[in-house]
Amino acid sequence: MQNFIFISVDAAREIIFKHMPVFGEEEVNLTQATFRILKENIYADRDLPPFNKSLMDGIAIKYEDFKTGIKQFEIIGTQAAGQDALKISASKQCTEIMTGAVVSQGADCIVPIEDVEITEGVAVIKKDIALNQNQYIRWQGQDQKRGQCLISKNAVLTPERLAIAASVGKHRIKVHQLIRTAIISNGDELVDIDSPVKPFQIRKSNSYFLKALLERTNCVEIELFHFPDNEEILFKEIAEILKNFDIVILTGGVSMGKFDFIPRILKKLSVKLLFHKVQQKPGKPFWFGIADNKVPVFALPGNPIATQVCAYKYVLPGLDHALGIKRDVEYAMLSNNAEIPTALTYFMPIKITSNDKAQLVAKTILTGGSGDLGGVAAAQGFMQIPPGLKHVQKGFVGEVIR
Repeated sequence: MQNFIFISVDAAREIIFKHMPVFGEEEVNLTQATFRILKENIYADRDLPPFNKSLMDGIAIKYEDFKTGIKQFEIIGTQAAGQDALKISASKQCTEIMTGAVVSQGADCIVPIEDVEITEGVAVIKKDIALNQNQYIRWQGQDQKRGQCLISKNAVLTPERLAIAASVGKHRIKVHQLIRTAIISNGDELVDIDSPVKPFQIRKSNSYFLKALLERTNCVEIELFHFPDNEEILFKEIAEILKNFDIVILTGGVSMGKFDFIPRILKKLSVKLLFHKVQQKPGKPFWFGIADNKVPVFALPGNPIATQVCAYKYVLPGLDHALGIKRDVEYAMLSNNAEIPTALTYFMPIKITSNDKAQLVAKTILTGGSGDLGGVAAAQGFMQIPPGLKHVQKGFVGEVIR
């Protein structure tokens, strides 16, 4: 296969999607499936609702009685939720009924409690109340029929969908297996967040960003690693990690510096290079390849903003692709003019609000470059600016990644 050097953003994404593996599935308890990816269709095991259901507290009557002028009814019983249906067998009879209860046999109209006066077992419909046949009744199967697909395969199991699964008795659910993901940082300048830091050192942040971002999918098992700028150690440790994880993500060590060992190490480990360097800023040195055992390897630049851009644009979409998740592309309208500092595709830090037309509106955030993590703290995403533009005007509409 040809090695692609300095390719376009779109070409890079296509290569990543093409080489993301197909992962397996597992069966878990319903309580463990929140935001997991469903790997089976879920069907209605019976009609929904499974019985004729009252939508109001009140009385259940035969509409024909009311239509003939009857306003006073004998209450023959109370129809509570969770009880079998009572039977209205004669004219001028009703049941007192609760929301969610089975509609009494013979009844086809629910009169809300606020439209009724009840005294000593007799219900009287108030004056000038208009009623309709079938009102406040949800008939059996009106929502869904038995055997109808309620949730399709590859759906994200949101709380609402879990409630649907529970309603049809799915206490065990097939979901996408958790993807074992290794996040590796390297560099002698990096120290743990709970360690003393010297003036020439910085605390690790990229690993924590990547972990938090990927955990949004709730479909990964993540382990963090950090190794020094030692080629022998990096070779040994990465070789072992490639054997035990489904996806490997590295941050740092992919550019042209003396201690940027990662591309050379990956080559020695027979990780096939698919591209190195993308026509974008920040994040140009981004590297991607595939190991002999089909493990995808993402090697991101170490600068924090470059890491974030590459994660939003490539790593997370690649994971979504493997999981079968399809997300809508977001666009925003720029609220100010902006100068573009590169002829490459530019990912511009932005703050996002919305206008009175419910449109996303983006405002540029000034930063000190791809290492300015503090400067981008106010940003809520990045706007993708096509290559070749020297400036964009207020009102420009661009794709947003976040």
